[in-house]
Amino acid sequence: MELRKQEAPRQGNGLAIAGGCALLLIVANIFTAFVNGPQDAVELQAKQANQPRIHNRVAAALEKNVPATGIKINNKIEVILASEKDAQKVLQQLQVEMTGRPHPQARVKVKYDEQVEIVPVETKAGEISGVQEAVGLLKKGRVEVVTYTVREGENLWIIARKNDMRVREIREANPALKNDFVDVGQVINLVKPEPLVHIVATVENTVKEDIPFTVKVEQDKSLRRGSEKIKQPGKKGKKEVTYRTVLSNGVQVEKEVLSEKILAKPEVRVVARGNKGRGRMMIASRGEGGSGDLIWPVRGSITSGYGERWGREHTGIDIDGTTGEPVRAAEGGRVVYAGWDGEYGKIVAIDHGNGITTRYAHLSSIGVSVGDDVGRGEYIGDVGSTGRATGSNLHFEVLNNGAFRNPIGYLR
Repeated sequence: MELRKQEAPRQGNGLAIAGGCALLLIVANIFTAFVNGPQDAVELQAKQANQPRIHNRVAAALEKNVPATGIKINNKIEVILASEKDAQKVLQQLQVEMTGRPHPQARVKVKYDEQVEIVPVETKAGEISGVQEAVGLLKKGRVEVVTYTVREGENLWIIARKNDMRVREIREANPALKNDFVDVGQVINLVKPEPLVHIVATVENTVKEDIPFTVKVEQDKSLRRGSEKIKQPGKKGKKEVTYRTVLSNGVQVEKEVLSEKILAKPEVRVVARGNKGRGRMMIASRGEGGSGDLIWPVRGSITSGYGERWGREHTGIDIDGTTGEPVRAAEGGRVVYAGWDGEYGKIVAIDHGNGITTRYAHLSSIGVSVGDDVGRGEYIGDVGSTGRATGSNLHFEVLNNGAFRNPIGYLR
């Protein structure tokens, strides 16, 4: 961001201050004359005659170069502070805000992608920024227009979520768009702020995590088909894991396990599944309104519904739950994704066939792997708050041939 863009408003503010000072002096002199009587009237007139001089002196002071401190990025002065101490505060606050605020006991190494220096400068008083203003300028930076090519199964909601934008912002950048539907291969504009600095933080942190138990299913002819009975509840294990996480401006770009130590082994859950009689087999509905054929993955109230939320599209529903509460497959199918996915945190995706896929996000732990075949109601993980979550809950999505649908129309 060019500093000269700030020149006009800053000079205007300086002149306004000068004018305000002069006006206060005039009011004060009039009050003095009123109190002290006519004798001071002559002095009052003399002081009023000096007001233009005072105004000019203040304006000249604002235009005069003064010693200050600049933050230079890739050999260009981007912001100017009153002192070196203020410049240090700006960089320290940037590191705190743009590294995701890691745990106090975590080992953190921070570096800049750019060459960042603190240098002495001389500048006009009106060009000096405060600490908070400078932090904002470095974080928001310049606005850049980039192009995006639409892929199969995408609409504006999906594209906005992938690029951490709002649907409204995409529409504003593409006035020709009439609705939320776009064609595969269509090129659209994305207007995104580009920070002036990119802070890369490498965080090493040791945490204790639950180990999900496995589920063993036994067929039981004494139970009606479709019903289940828990013969052995199962118990989670415990492990100590050291992670190495790389963050760029607070966004996770890499995560790996450095070491893992088992503290307690999990115990298997044994479930008896009935196969007596034919019963009714539930399958996921493919209709827009659904027929209520998916079971609830957790039992809880809906804390956030499907649709527009906070200016962006909420592509599923949030179901209230406590961390560690078991999450179950809404229908039988094959696990097609199990791992970390940005704002979703730990997530499991299950393909049920006929174009229907369900997703279970913000999990605290995952109990299945890609390629696993899971049954209806089978344990797949635990409720949590990983990723971008507002609290402990399950974010549940239903997709029909790649398009998001309101899960309520599919749940029993």
